[in-house]
Amino acid sequence: MMKDVRFKAYILILVLTFANISRGEYNIDEASCTTKDMTSVFGPIRFQGNIGWCYANVAADLITYKYKNYLHGERASAAYVALAYNQFMGNKPNDDAGDVIPAILASEYFGVCPDIFEQLFLQTGPFTTLREKINKLVELKELHDIKDKSLESSWAYLNLVNNYYTSNSLLSVVDYKKLEKILINSTKRNFPRKLADLFCNPIKVKIPLEVNFRFRNSFIEGLGSFGSFKKEDISNRGRDKIIEILNQEISKNKPVAVAFNSRIFYKKDSDNYKGGGSHVVVIAGRKWNKKEKSCEFILRNSHGKRCDIYSNPELEGKCDLETGYLMMPAGVLNRTISEAVYFWGKGIE
Repeated sequence: MMKDVRFKAYILILVLTFANISRGEYNIDEASCTTKDMTSVFGPIRFQGNIGWCYANVAADLITYKYKNYLHGERASAAYVALAYNQFMGNKPNDDAGDVIPAILASEYFGVCPDIFEQLFLQTGPFTTLREKINKLVELKELHDIKDKSLESSWAYLNLVNNYYTSNSLLSVVDYKKLEKILINSTKRNFPRKLADLFCNPIKVKIPLEVNFRFRNSFIEGLGSFGSFKKEDISNRGRDKIIEILNQEISKNKPVAVAFNSRIFYKKDSDNYKGGGSHVVVIAGRKWNKKEKSCEFILRNSHGKRCDIYSNPELEGKCDLETGYLMMPAGVLNRTISEAVYFWGKGIE
């Protein structure tokens, strides 16, 4: 009997704990929601295209903000962040998912390319989408490595090279001997980044490398802090606490990367809602909504300036048609928020 009572008590504790995490009752009052707007530093809303590089776009934004003096007003290239991260982590160059903190660390290690590099390197050429452009660079390296094994592979390699050199691609102005040297001295994992360096190195910016480590007490809880970054997650803080910390950091004029389930963007009967998954964005400020008497965060998404993608009725009219910034009610964000990442310790450089 006693064992049965204890078992029920344990179940009750688990239920109450889960309810406490899921409920989302932390309220931000008007006094704690004074207007903060950091959007001017970031430039236009980014567009990640058809590749899952939201983490790289967010990392590039945080780098742009913190190291704005190093970058002299230029934005960090998100594509180069992704290429650096994937090599840093031993991934394929065209892998989708990633994490903000190691993406910033990879950028500290390899350097930061200004956004002008991305516009030149990836917005020209014979291929249309960002994913296709990266895939074709991987394919170019693969075909180069097997071009001498058969007439078919040799023909495929020469055909792809010809596509680059007869288009408006930046490769069309690169001496083939230089391209061949990079192809020979690279792997499938690092060829796109090494090729990018051909264009990026003359304008690359080195930012400080910070390697101090601090961990939470529990391994399961994961990283508490890493160098100059702070990471708060749902495992030991709860959603209410994450929102509270987010609001505190915004008060210090610090942008915050937040992870959540993207289904909060969409109406519940939509395919997008059903297919929602983990997503990360930058919170670039906040404003008090007098009409609704609620605090709203200025959300900077990497899905471009489109406002019609936000079908959740609670977000109606909250997306700026000109800029693409979304005013996200704290209560809506609180439903699925799972993580907040931000710079800590030092102030903005």
